Amino acid sequence: GDLSGAGGASVRVDRSLRAAEAFAEVRIPLVQDMTFMRELLLEGGYRYSDYSTGIQAKTYKIGFQWEPIEDIRFRGSYNQAIRAPNILELYTPQYVTNTSEVSEDPCAQGFSGVRPSLAACQRTGVTAAQYNGFTIPQCPAGQCAVLQGGNANLEAEEAKTYTIGFTSRPRWVEGLTFSADYFHIELTGGIDNVPLATSLTQCLNTGLSIYCNNVVRNPSNGILFGTVAGAGGYIDGALTNVASSVTAGVDFQANYRLPMEALGIESWGGLSFNLGASWLLESSKVPLPGNPSHDCVGLFGPSCAHSVNPNWRHTLRMNWTTPWYNTSFSLAWRYLNGTRYEQDTNEPNGIGKGAVNKFNHTLPERSYVDLSGMWKVNDTVTVRGGVNNLFDQDPPLINSSIVGTGLPNTFPTYDLLGRHLFFGVTANF
Repeated sequence: GDLSGAGGASVRVDRSLRAAEAFAEVRIPLVQDMTFMRELLLEGGYRYSDYSTGIQAKTYKIGFQWEPIEDIRFRGSYNQAIRAPNILELYTPQYVTNTSEVSEDPCAQGFSGVRPSLAACQRTGVTAAQYNGFTIPQCPAGQCAVLQGGNANLEAEEAKTYTIGFTSRPRWVEGLTFSADYFHIELTGGIDNVPLATSLTQCLNTGLSIYCNNVVRNPSNGILFGTVAGAGGYIDGALTNVASSVTAGVDFQANYRLPMEALGIESWGGLSFNLGASWLLESSKVPLPGNPSHDCVGLFGPSCAHSVNPNWRHTLRMNWTTPWYNTSFSLAWRYLNGTRYEQDTNEPNGIGKGAVNKFNHTLPERSYVDLSGMWKVNDTVTVRGGVNNLFDQDPPLINSSIVGTGLPNTFPTYDLLGRHLFFGVTANF
């Protein structure tokens, strides 16, 4: 509660779900032990799913593996998949709460920007008398209201994914194994809410019902900071099947075990290195059918999954197995590339404003160093301990209007508590 910033009670959910599935998988070797065909095999799978909500799904996968020579193996796959809505997405009761995602009502008193025209404000439900009399109070404390909650009519998300890559263990570099895999995930019918800023901005600019139906003013005073769903005064942010997205990138894995014997230093124990890295090429989203897509690679903010989306991140680890007392040590470097605030871009859908946020224009890159050790006392007892974030790197401080209500002025992607010590004992009987 306190550490995460949560201050209110969670809404009770008292419902249930049932799912029944049947699946089959097959792996067929096609060619073996031929020139440039040490192995060629085909993989496939099929799954039928039946949910108590009425959703029925037929999904499948097909893939291949080809090893032309001993040093390298190519692989690829295509999958058609679904994700059924979970119990919280379906049955969380709808409620109204404050949010900093929309901090101001453009048609209310004291708006810090250029006031929209009467016609624009009327599209959001403002009357001429309210507009001309400046009678609508502004959202308090930089927080307008949002209607949140589940939707029992949600359908399953559908995805088409494909991957292609290779893994290699070159004979001329003893102890090295590495792989690279390109992935492409195309999602339709994504379970999400229409971004609140998009609903409000596009309603002002276009008057289209798909946006304006989400702007529900209090009929008596026109406010956008109500507290009860039935009374109005909020922007509808309840879940619906509305979004589509594309995520693409390259994952890298590498392992290298130093040949200590070949170097004549086998008495020092064993030394190995591991790298896991991800290069994000695309993280685009279409919040509503017919909208252009906005790409969140290298960005952070509410419309970019309420998170940071660095184009590069990795973990590099060195492991030393000592020759003394069954001990081993590990040193890791975790890295996140820097990002830029989504509104300080020209991305469409009301996401980018082409401005420069004076406080959070960019988030710098972050590096964390972790150190750990393990001692196998005997066949029964193992002792382990270490320190994460050895140099006590603080998370970047981010305005609460960006991270959203309930988060501690930063994103949980970062180490929130600074240097962290741990110690443990495992006993097997």
